[in-house]
Amino acid sequence: MEDRLASGAIKRRCQVEVTGPGKMSIMFFCPPPCVVICGNGWNLRRQQLLAQGLSPEAASLTGTLGVEGGQGSPDPLHLSHDDDAGMTFACAKSLYISDTDRRKTFQLALKLRHAGGQPIGTFLGSPIRVISKPSKKKQGARHGELAVVSGSHVALFSRLRSQTVSTRFLLATPPIFTGSARRWASLLLHVVSDQQSRESELSTMEGVVRYGATIQLVCTLTGLALPPLVVRRVERGTASLQCTEPVSQLHKVALQVSGKDLYLGLVGHSVIFAQATPCPGDACRQILSDSSSWTIIGTETTDISFYQSLGPPTPLASPIPTALSLQLSSVGDGARLEILGEGLDTGLCICFGEIPMETVFRPPNSLICTVPDVSAFSSDDLQTRPLRVPLSLSRPHDSLTFPTHFTITFSPENPLLTLTPRQNQALPPRNTSAYPRVAGGKWTGSQKTMDAWLSALHDEFSKSRFNLS
Repeated sequence: MEDRLASGAIKRRCQVEVTGPGKMSIMFFCPPPCVVICGNGWNLRRQQLLAQGLSPEAASLTGTLGVEGGQGSPDPLHLSHDDDAGMTFACAKSLYISDTDRRKTFQLALKLRHAGGQPIGTFLGSPIRVISKPSKKKQGARHGELAVVSGSHVALFSRLRSQTVSTRFLLATPPIFTGSARRWASLLLHVVSDQQSRESELSTMEGVVRYGATIQLVCTLTGLALPPLVVRRVERGTASLQCTEPVSQLHKVALQVSGKDLYLGLVGHSVIFAQATPCPGDACRQILSDSSSWTIIGTETTDISFYQSLGPPTPLASPIPTALSLQLSSVGDGARLEILGEGLDTGLCICFGEIPMETVFRPPNSLICTVPDVSAFSSDDLQTRPLRVPLSLSRPHDSLTFPTHFTITFSPENPLLTLTPRQNQALPPRNTSAYPRVAGGKWTGSQKTMDAWLSALHDEFSKSRFNLS
């Protein structure tokens, strides 16, 4: 099982990427919701079905994407495989929300199955909400919720002469960015200082993104990044060099190379840097071509991963359990871990690496187990450096394993632990050879008892929600 999980040989993963639709009588999604399926496990399962006598058509994937609880029928997905990227892709261009649907938020439901009829599961996306384009006037408080925040995910699309048929989305196709009429990239946006934008290493800044700020855009799927660019407000075909208002979703923006009159543009499917021209009579504006104007909108990505054995076909993979936070407490001479999340039930157990632990389900959404002693892990170098162990959730009855984004770190008792950059503290003596701690946790005080130390860790978990990737 270790090689299987470590190599991802049968990992099956799908992503549902969506944006909030603009408000119309019939509200279409722009960009359209996308489904990305990757991982070697999908192809291995297909090969297994072929070996069982199914035809290539029956062993292929098919599915639908629709609004959960909506009035319309789900949109059939036409899945196409990209050999270069090693993933399968589909988008639901005709998916819409009726104007009679008064819900503030809703979810998309992805149903996957093999064409031969064997179901895989139904996967729900993150809650999304309908948004209205903010006023062109100065943004008021009521539009604050639409402001783009550093560290959020966005998408960019260009539309020549406001014609829908000319819409092109910014897409990362390593080693370059391109334009696409169907596919789009979910971009992680961070604000960086103008001085740091000229350096090799960047440190990000928090807060609302304002016009005139230098930003870094990175594709969340491929890791491909654009160079640091200055975001400018676009009004009547010109870029404002003095506007410092907050950037809002559905605003038209321009992305300028710092210190130059060059702007990120799109001609056909090619990404270029187009030259701007001075605006007569207004030194604070520059005239742009249509290709240098982009519409920015926030995105939501639901990333679902699970491992499946290569034995007989299993029941549905859904519902997918999700770990949201962790709590650690002391019990006698050991430690107890509690996972809080969604979709948890009595059929799940917590795994430390490849070691499953006896797990108790506590309603409504909590799993509890003891933390194994470090002797359960074979690590020769634990005496010199910490051992980092990933946490996962397993369904023993159908051999499905669901990875989480959390890890727990076992550290040696001696020598002294370095828990903060400027302070070393010795742990109190105990019978075990190593203690569990959170990577990045802070030590507060000296020579505390283990119970107090675990309590401090508990508080740190509560503050940070232990969101480690």
